[in-house]
Amino acid sequence: MAKRIVFLLLSSMLLIGCFAESMTLVSTGAGASQGRLIQSSLSSAASYGIKKTTGKFPIEHIITREKQRIAKKTKRAWGKGNSPKSAMKEFLKKNSRFVMDTKIDDKLQISVAPNGYLKCIR
Repeated sequence: MAKRIVFLLLSSMLLIGCFAESMTLVSTGAGASQGRLIQSSLSSAASYGIKKTTGKFPIEHIITREKQRIAKKTKRAWGKGNSPKSAMKEFLKKNSRFVMDTKIDDKLQISVAPNGYLKCIR
């Protein structure tokens, strides 16, 4: 009896799309919304389980992996600690005449140089 219940539950989860389409012929949207609800619940539960285990959502893992893949492909002359941004930070430590201008970053939605604008104060 327990094997039949488990089989029915697993087969219904695997055949959610078929169930949703067959129910739309019988009733308008009731089965389709239930199929999407079950699929959404399972997806959310899986995402939460991954976040609980690793500390990151699955999309964060995908983004990290893509950034690493792109970093391997690009041949840059600079890296971490040896970049234009780190050079600017060193310049600001030695030169008190300039400060970082955050007002420009606040105005822009997308910036190619976040925190990369300087303002002369003297």
